[in-house]
Amino acid sequence: MRSAISLCVTLFLTSAAFAETLDPARSYTFADLYAIGGAGNTSVASAELDVNSLRGDRLQALGTFLPTVDLSANTSRTRRETFDYVASDGSIQTSPAGESFVTNSNSWSISASQDLFKGFETVSNYRLALLAQADVRLAHERAQLQLHRDLRRQVHQVIARRELLGREEELLRQNEEQHRLAQARFEVGAVTQLDVLQTEIDLGSQQLNVENARQELRSAWDALAVLIGLEPGVQATLDVPFDVFQPTWQAEDLVAMAEETRYELVVQQHRVESARWSTTAARARFMPNLSLGLDYSRSINREERKDLELFPDNNTTWLGLNLRLPLFTGFTTTNTWQHRRADEQREQLNLEQARRQARSEIGDALARLGSSWEQSRVTEKNRELARRSFEMEEERYRLGLATLLNVQSARATLRQAETGHIQQQLDFLDRLADLELSVGRTLR
Repeated sequence: MRSAISLCVTLFLTSAAFAETLDPARSYTFADLYAIGGAGNTSVASAELDVNSLRGDRLQALGTFLPTVDLSANTSRTRRETFDYVASDGSIQTSPAGESFVTNSNSWSISASQDLFKGFETVSNYRLALLAQADVRLAHERAQLQLHRDLRRQVHQVIARRELLGREEELLRQNEEQHRLAQARFEVGAVTQLDVLQTEIDLGSQQLNVENARQELRSAWDALAVLIGLEPGVQATLDVPFDVFQPTWQAEDLVAMAEETRYELVVQQHRVESARWSTTAARARFMPNLSLGLDYSRSINREERKDLELFPDNNTTWLGLNLRLPLFTGFTTTNTWQHRRADEQREQLNLEQARRQARSEIGDALARLGSSWEQSRVTEKNRELARRSFEMEEERYRLGLATLLNVQSARATLRQAETGHIQQQLDFLDRLADLELSVGRTLR
């Protein structure tokens, strides 16, 4: 995949320092976390093993065009003794000493055969092997993209929890200032002790909110550590942007990208091509087959008979051209070809369905992303208005023109608006991750 995922793996996977925990003193970019997670993620590691085993598959695919070569060798020793011989008068006599014969035989041969034409069956098998290898690479890229998406989401969860903790701590400081101000005004008789008690209750409630936010941040960090294969319990600094932007992609352009990068769509394209080549191979069985054979053999035979030795050597070379024309196979070839052609048409229909599914998912994901962007603009505006309203009510309370209830209401509205805006930013980034998964590549 020509995308940022492959770039991350190329640049960072070999240089990542794999530790049992995160380094609290270090600032991590998304590429750093992805490099660590790429080595510790089971799905990615398993897919990489499959990719590494492709070398043998490539050699096997190329081997379909090469001749087959066989070498054989044989050696033997035979000893035979006889005590009978034919005398001059034609009678069979027996010799007391007997007569022995020893024969040593050594031979070897080498043969080679090459298919010159098999009706494109060899080419079809080669193309099928290449498509199978491409599917393995696609599965690896899919695992990388899935890790990229999951890691993005978890990193954004950590950043969102960190932002929420910052907001809660800011509200805590405001509660502390409010409590101090209420005590000062009570001393001069501007408010009752009930107002002071209420600010103290609000301060305690906000302290609980801060502690809950810290716990949620710790949980998010632990989930991130587990995702990338590290020990939980350590928090570090993240150098990852957490902002939204107006999406300007067009659905037609994203669908065109998906034709080359979306896993389900590309795999289905490969299935169509595989079915087409299988049909070609089945049709090729109607055509003649032409093969070339070469055989060379050499034998050495030594026969020892008393003091007589014979050394006959034999060299044989055979070169043959074989032509086979299938005339009738009991309709097996016709039946196989018809089934392969039906499979090809079925896979073509599945490809059209996959394209419709891709257009639907990409269009829906893009629409949801655009809607999330518009909602983020509204929540950002609401946050600014709520902040201004709270500042005004706080100032009026200092001047004695507003009650504590007005300040509490404005603070609750501000807290809700800020939380809503952070959650909307998180929703936008999640929608973006969904869109990237639908397209099959990163878009940032």
